[in-house]
Amino acid sequence: MSYHISICIDSLLLSGTTCPTRLLEWFCGFKEAAYDAHPKRTEEDRKAVMKMLYEPPRTKLLLNCGLFLVCSLGIFLFVYFSV
Repeated sequence: MSYHISICIDSLLLSGTTCPTRLLEWFCGFKEAAYDAHPKRTEEDRKAVMKMLYEPPRTKLLLNCGLFLVCSLGIFLFVYFSV
């Protein structure tokens, strides 16, 4: 127990924060220091994202047909069992 207290006291002296604040920072990942929520994105990053999100036309058509089929089946089953 004394070891924990000495760590807390040492950290108090070094960082200037209280033990509950340090506990909150450790447990929740909460930091009072400001940070940039929206980092600058470069053209390379944008191109990499667009490359990862690209779907060939054939795949896009297949997925859209599957989506239409599943939605139609869901609506049909809803109507069928509600009557």
